[in-house]
Amino acid sequence: MNNNNNKEEEEFPLKGLLPKEEIGSIEFQEVRPKSNGNGIIVAIFDTGIDPGAPGLQTTCEGKPKIIDLVDGTGSGDVNTTLIVESIKEEEGEGKKEWIKGWNGRKLYLNEKWKNPSGKWHIGFKRCFELFSNPLTERIKKERRKSFDLQQRRAKDVAFKSLSQFDSNHPNKSILSSQLQKQRRELEDRLNQLDELEKDYQDEGPVFDVVSFHDGDQWNAIVNTEEAEEQFASAKVLRNFRDCREFSTISKMDLMNYSINIYDDGNLVSIVTDCSPHGTHVAGIVGAYHPTQPELNGIAPGVQLISVKIGDTRLGSEEVGSAIIRGLIAAKANGCHIINMSYGEAVHRPNVGRTIELIKEFVEKHNIIFVSSGGNNGPGLSTVGAPGGTSDSVIGVGAYVSSEMMPTEYSLREKLPDIMYTWSSRGPAFDGHRGISVCAPGGAFSAVPNWTLKKYDHMNGTSMSSPNCCGGIALLLSALKQEGIFWRPHLIKRALENTAKPIKGAEPWAVGCGCIQVTKAFDWMMKSNEDPDLQYELKVKRKRGIYLKSWEETQKPLETTINVSANWHESSANDKKIKYERRIVVKSTVSWISTPQYLVSVTGARNLNVRIDPTHLDAGKAYYAEIQGFDSQNPSFGPLFRLPVTIIKPFLMDSSAENASQLSGSFKFNPGEIQRIFVQPPKGSSSAEITVRTKDLDTRRTFSFHAQQMKRHIPYRNTEVSEFFALASSEERKWNVLLRGDLPLEVGLGQFWSSLGSSQLDYRIQFSGISCETLGGPLTLNGNSNLLRIDVSSTIQTEDIKPSIELKSVQKFLRPFESSIKPLQTQRDQLPEERNILQLVLQYKLKLEEKADGLFCFISGLSPLLYDSPFETQYWMIFDSNKALIGCGDSFSERYSFPLSKGDYIIRVQLRHESKAKLEKHKELILGVQFKASDADKKGLDLKFFSTQQNAILEENAYSRKKLQKGKKTSIFIKGVGYPSGKNVKPGDIISGLFSLQAKIEYDFHYIVPAAKIVNESKVDNNESSNELQTEKQKLEKHILDQTVSFLSGLLSRKQFEDFRQLSIALDDNSSNHLPLLQLHLHAVDNDSDRLSKLDQIILIADKIIAAIDVNAMAIHYGTKSDESDPSQMKKKREWDSKKEILIDALYRKGLALSDKNDDAESEKNTIEFKKWADDNPKFTSLEVKRLKKDSLFGTALKITTKQLSTISVSDPIKKELLDQQIELVEKLGWDHWKNVLIQQKLQSYPSSFANF
Repeated sequence: MNNNNNKEEEEFPLKGLLPKEEIGSIEFQEVRPKSNGNGIIVAIFDTGIDPGAPGLQTTCEGKPKIIDLVDGTGSGDVNTTLIVESIKEEEGEGKKEWIKGWNGRKLYLNEKWKNPSGKWHIGFKRCFELFSNPLTERIKKERRKSFDLQQRRAKDVAFKSLSQFDSNHPNKSILSSQLQKQRRELEDRLNQLDELEKDYQDEGPVFDVVSFHDGDQWNAIVNTEEAEEQFASAKVLRNFRDCREFSTISKMDLMNYSINIYDDGNLVSIVTDCSPHGTHVAGIVGAYHPTQPELNGIAPGVQLISVKIGDTRLGSEEVGSAIIRGLIAAKANGCHIINMSYGEAVHRPNVGRTIELIKEFVEKHNIIFVSSGGNNGPGLSTVGAPGGTSDSVIGVGAYVSSEMMPTEYSLREKLPDIMYTWSSRGPAFDGHRGISVCAPGGAFSAVPNWTLKKYDHMNGTSMSSPNCCGGIALLLSALKQEGIFWRPHLIKRALENTAKPIKGAEPWAVGCGCIQVTKAFDWMMKSNEDPDLQYELKVKRKRGIYLKSWEETQKPLETTINVSANWHESSANDKKIKYERRIVVKSTVSWISTPQYLVSVTGARNLNVRIDPTHLDAGKAYYAEIQGFDSQNPSFGPLFRLPVTIIKPFLMDSSAENASQLSGSFKFNPGEIQRIFVQPPKGSSSAEITVRTKDLDTRRTFSFHAQQMKRHIPYRNTEVSEFFALASSEERKWNVLLRGDLPLEVGLGQFWSSLGSSQLDYRIQFSGISCETLGGPLTLNGNSNLLRIDVSSTIQTEDIKPSIELKSVQKFLRPFESSIKPLQTQRDQLPEERNILQLVLQYKLKLEEKADGLFCFISGLSPLLYDSPFETQYWMIFDSNKALIGCGDSFSERYSFPLSKGDYIIRVQLRHESKAKLEKHKELILGVQFKASDADKKGLDLKFFSTQQNAILEENAYSRKKLQKGKKTSIFIKGVGYPSGKNVKPGDIISGLFSLQAKIEYDFHYIVPAAKIVNESKVDNNESSNELQTEKQKLEKHILDQTVSFLSGLLSRKQFEDFRQLSIALDDNSSNHLPLLQLHLHAVDNDSDRLSKLDQIILIADKIIAAIDVNAMAIHYGTKSDESDPSQMKKKREWDSKKEILIDALYRKGLALSDKNDDAESEKNTIEFKKWADDNPKFTSLEVKRLKKDSLFGTALKITTKQLSTISVSDPIKKELLDQQIELVEKLGWDHWKNVLIQQKLQSYPSSFANF
């Protein structure tokens, strides 16, 4: 216990806030004070940096800290291709000039703004599209307070008005018709305030965005005040890189933003951050706090550029296209280092379009790339890309030093330096070590102003990477001052050869150890290495040796290492000719034998090595290196390293009494990891792992990690991982599904900050059920409708109880349109004027009922990001009004959302510089997956049988069975019935899980078979007399149908005179043809001189009404139609068509009567209209018009709101009703609702598809 009561003030351990001593940066800057990062530019590939955050305004040399802000994702893009010209007007004594904004309102211009061309590019941006989710929620709460105040005031007025009316008219039973309407109106006003509030949704402000050229450069205005009259006072911004200008959206949100203008003013990029992460990372690299140096970053003299690679639309998930844009921006800004604290699991290491381009920019353009190794440990091979899988990148692991513990974590006691439990471990799947070096992985650092904090604490390899990056910036700053030239690979070697080991840490976690800036600088100054020379080692195209299976470790391995001495492409030939080096080859362990010497010349030489793991203890993992040293300068450390990882699994003794079980015990101190590798008994399909604590005084936190490493399968697909807490004598169980004959890694550890020692007893119980099908995966094709599965018990007696749980529906779509075009902006042009191309594919999706958990995927591509052959595979779903509903990229299942009934357009973008590669995908099939509803599964019964004969006859269903070891049974699955869900169509796949027992599950797919054919040609004999009998009648009907189609086209093109002339020429036989009469009605009703033709409109409408037998129609709709009877369904379609024509006629007649002010006839028409269409939008529109004439706005709003709730978004009438609703709340004086509804409308009806 630490008591210092005798002191008035206790010194706070400031050096633990943002750790620097650990890498030697303080000592380095004390000796070389000018080497503080000055002259070095670092690009931060992250979630964006807040340019107003504390410590990020200037360097310690007084230079601007941030020199460019770039949004690589496109999430802040605004389409400003619409060009308008200004309009001058007289007002009072002076002239005012304005432009018409995107929504039609006037935007008054500031007379100081210069625009010689007179061209103004306009667009708009929804505010919440610029905000992170936490900020959006905070602002919604703040805005709701203001809204609720206005709502309470409006309710108070409405309630008082109703109360006053009732006070003036106490006897409601004797109210006149007119007074009843007035009271109903007051009551409707009060009720509508409640009804509207039920559907309240704050879509946020919408900003006008305008770009213009002042004769020298492009400018942009984001009208964050919203009000049109305040547009003239809005701040004008230019490209941040040119002028270092930024602004704040509002005092409430404190979101700072900057802009970039592309494509000659046609695109404005509003740059904001989407998470505090990027600002925090930037602060670690190079924040400068002149009055609080303890909060300074590692290199306070460094300058930064921010590249936002986290997409706001995807909740800050990175996208490949943003990384590519970042590389382009980094080169354009003269960056020396890139820090990227992002990463994902990959199928294959060191491959993919993004990785290729990172390698190009590192090796060709001399940019050092530093990246986090990942936070998915402590299992082996859990490093992510690019930090832990790419050899051109410096991958950084995370450790926590003793000095960090009391300050950052308020730990009760200091522990020795230790790796964070969650820090990812190598090696990569091809044997590459994965982690190069490590650094402190936590810090208090700057965060954006919108968080309402000065700084905050974060930890992760996301923090160790910028700590390392800052150290490299110090190193480069000093080398630059000394005139020393470097290349990225040489800096990496200097860091690795001078790193400080972390005692007790695994090499897969720390790499070579914690970087040491001073030692790395001394190494660079003394090594005299030619920076153009780089060594590359490969073993059969792999970057290391990784033996993982039991068979591989039972015999020695002899293999050849290809050692290439490669020169930079700019190197002179005489260098290559003169180069020779005598290299001493060594192994770090005795079980690896190598040649002693290698003579290296330009090109490749081979080394034959022998690895003998046969005498290594089973159940453990081993790490070693084959190293090459310059024989003349061995003290400078290895010229190259080839990592070797051996996993030697423990082989279960099949002759033992309990051959399917393994048990043991591990003891732990904080941060300690214990692993066991076991070769499961042959035929194992699952393992139940149980752990139990022993003799604990308090609860401890532990880590559990189990996985089988399978080639080209990322760890996230095979691992079971969890952090958990247990008290004494408590236990925890996990079931792990085993995949093939692969070693199982089980890792247990005590979390690094969980104090005290502990012991865990473990037990691994293997089970074995073999499940085989003749056709491979468990897929039941509904068209053949029979699937045989052969099941055998391989380890012990098993309880077999088959079941299937259907979970999702998959549909597959072909594009109806595709195009390949070059991307126009300079942010998409690679060096040497290589244009990036985009393939845009469009698909149609129709949902006949709501679908939950929907997302899109591209088979084979969607699980890929860094290892994808394309830069991106971005998809967006739009409704029929072009409103963006949802979007996604790699890992599509992360971006699911509900989708209502309706028609949708899906747009997909693939990017690459090769047109040939894109051309191959112009017919790319897109998958759409959503949760299987009860309706989707209803009608389909998947049954189990023990024989094929029973399955065919659907007799004697399969029953639960005890299957003895070595015995087999067959299960036949048959689909009985047909799924009844409206969204399920033939060829769709219904997916789920097939289970033989609770812990054994397999993916299962059911292919929906061809649908039942409904023969519509069958017509009831009683109806035959009404059918066309003669060829002449058929010809006349065909001619009329064609005439209607042609004339309808004329009307749609507004060729009214042509329509009139051709209509006159029609014979009398056509005069009573309903579709033709309807066209005549539309023609007159749309006439420019409509008001003079109201009587003619009424006359034609009456003719249509008279031509329809409404009594027969009433009888039809009073009788239920049999949907299975084709003739009845045909009649239903005919009557539905006539009903629509009748409703249209009554509607247009009603409008004409209203315009004539013929109230008596209007009332009659309304009564007739209501019989057929009281729930029809046209009836609502007509009724609202009548109510507005009487100033009954509340009642009009009630029927409008009710109608809106019944209409799908794809119905074109919905937009008109929304406009009507907005007009009515405005007339009622409810401005707070007017603003909300306008925002909702703008969200629902954009002018074009959103940009990718």
